[in-house]
Amino acid sequence: SDRIAVIGPSQARALAAWGNADRLEFVGVPRFDSLLSSIPPIASVHHHLRGRETLRILVMTAKCPGFTPAQRARTLEALRDLHSYFTAEPRGSHPPCEVTWRLTSGLDRELNVGNQLRDTTGSDLRSTLANVDLVISTPSTAILEAMAAGKPTATHDHHNVPALVPTVSR
Repeated sequence: SDRIAVIGPSQARALAAWGNADRLEFVGVPRFDSLLSSIPPIASVHHHLRGRETLRILVMTAKCPGFTPAQRARTLEALRDLHSYFTAEPRGSHPPCEVTWRLTSGLDRELNVGNQLRDTTGSDLRSTLANVDLVISTPSTAILEAMAAGKPTATHDHHNVPALVPTVSR
């Protein structure tokens, strides 16, 4: 390709290191512009989490949960592990949890869980994020939206690919 669109410096550093520095075009994510002014202070996020008896967790996947059948199978296996963990009786290993699943590509049916995914344009993600405390996601721009909403966010990526979006922001 002649040009590579990147959302920010993190992606640019990785792609430039692979010899693409002269092809990069910073485009950002325009739909996130309105989020930047509403990022809550980290102290208020910590205070909110300390007060929760039951953690509300969103587990979601990117529009494409794997680029090959093997990657998709690995994503499903990781989701099964999370499902097993969250449905086990809390024994000091984790507090009680309410899990919301927002899965693509029919993974909800294979996992046999209810799915809160309404669309993949992002319009329903903001309302879903407003009702959860934490997020676990496959690599996706949705993790940026979750972090901008002040939700502690973890990425479950089992494909051994470069992380173009770091999850540590503060």
